Amino acid sequence: MTGPKHIAFIMDGNGRWALKQNKPRFYGHEAGMDKIEQVCNWCKDFDVHIGSFYAFSKENWKRPQSEVNFILSLIEKYYKQKLETLNNNNIKFIHIGDKKELPPKTLSCISILEKETENNDSFYLLFYFNYSSRAELDRAALLLSEYIVKNDINLQAVNSNTDINLSLSLFLYTKNFPDPDLLIRTSGEQRISNFLLYQLAYTELYFEPQLWPEFTRKHFEKAIKSYQKRDRRFGGLKGS
Repeated sequence: MTGPKHIAFIMDGNGRWALKQNKPRFYGHEAGMDKIEQVCNWCKDFDVHIGSFYAFSKENWKRPQSEVNFILSLIEKYYKQKLETLNNNNIKFIHIGDKKELPPKTLSCISILEKETENNDSFYLLFYFNYSSRAELDRAALLLSEYIVKNDINLQAVNSNTDINLSLSLFLYTKNFPDPDLLIRTSGEQRISNFLLYQLAYTELYFEPQLWPEFTRKHFEKAIKSYQKRDRRFGGLKGS
């Protein structure tokens, strides 16, 4: 099997890593953001074209306000420090999630990152911030319903006409990208935590015991090799 072209990452364990270093949880979030650049470079080395990084969920707003504020400040820091690097490495930054709930300063930084890297095309960095897969599906269902009403589509006709495509996937945030081939979650937790519930239908799952800041190229290569040994049948039979 060839290698994956799209890898999704649940970057888990930043806070626990910081506590292991006898440092505040904030320190782990900063180390976790820095790790993204390394992982993007590893992906490019292995001919991976898309990386989906789960950075901040809608549920994460429930964390202590001081921790949330620090994570928001990291977006501004990332923008100032990494924009030139993204462009030098021909990496396109794309935000995935609900922009409406973001503070103006955070939204401005994300918008600049998207605008200033929009012509890059060697690697797509999909940054999931203020993202919830259930909320994404609710939004897609609403958009699909609005589309049906606006275009006066007869649902009975849809059932008998295979040329009419009303797939929910057309209204997801990720509609312009293929589904992930491989999901890597660090920290040893074995769940997907409301991440890409629709898109992960046939994705290979890999759970790495190392915490995200401890995740090395060796661990990354081990995940790739595990993927290459698997037989992806997408519901079919082996060899079909």
